[in-house]
Amino acid sequence: MLAWDSEGDGPALILIHGTGGSRAAWDPVVPLLTPHRRVFAIDLPGCGSSPALSAEVTPTVPALAETVERWMIEQDLGGVHVAGNSLGGGIALEMAKGQLVSTATALSPIGFFNAREFFYGSASLRLTRFGARALSPVSPVVFRSRVFRTIALWQALAKPWRMPAESAISGARAMATASDFGRGVEAAGNYRFSGKPAAPVTIAWGRRDRILFWRQAERARRLLPDARFVPLDGCGHVPMTDDPRLVAEVILSGSGRDS
Repeated sequence: MLAWDSEGDGPALILIHGTGGSRAAWDPVVPLLTPHRRVFAIDLPGCGSSPALSAEVTPTVPALAETVERWMIEQDLGGVHVAGNSLGGGIALEMAKGQLVSTATALSPIGFFNAREFFYGSASLRLTRFGARALSPVSPVVFRSRVFRTIALWQALAKPWRMPAESAISGARAMATASDFGRGVEAAGNYRFSGKPAAPVTIAWGRRDRILFWRQAERARRLLPDARFVPLDGCGHVPMTDDPRLVAEVILSGSGRDS
């Protein structure tokens, strides 16, 4: 069973976070979406407050997409909009191949890297995880420093000093405690997007993404020529913090602002 929060009015919109994150990653954007959407922010298996998948189930992107779809059926949700970041973006694109979602918006999604780029990105995530765990006892103190946040979060964010201290502390805690982190990163390395979406797709990419570099957006464009592509100027890998209003606008327009 996935942990989740829901608020707002309008068509249903599911928000899916990235590797080692939690639903709190969407906090800057949710208040901008709730006047137009009923927002469901979920914790993926092994992240936040959600239990990990069983040892027999490898947390691949398709398996995680199926898990979210089962949760949707349990909640009697269908024809929803879905948006995801990084790993969550890959899951959103997988879900767009099926019949349960109306639109999908992917922010810097995984699945378009080459082997060298994945090695770099996964090494960065593992280093972040190591730091989060090592600093866990003092993170409520050190992340209150804007200078420390800038140093610690420069890869994920284009403007790390803007991240509120409480959000940085929450993010570090989520990364440190993600129980399926290792298996998830390993499974992600074998994932490459293929196939054709059945629902309209928007792909938005931070031009200052230092984990999944901007050039991967061009590969996505070639593989998904019918998708809507949006460059996120001034944004890094986690654009929800860098520019919440721009991200909200991309999601709303990609899912039909008045639908």
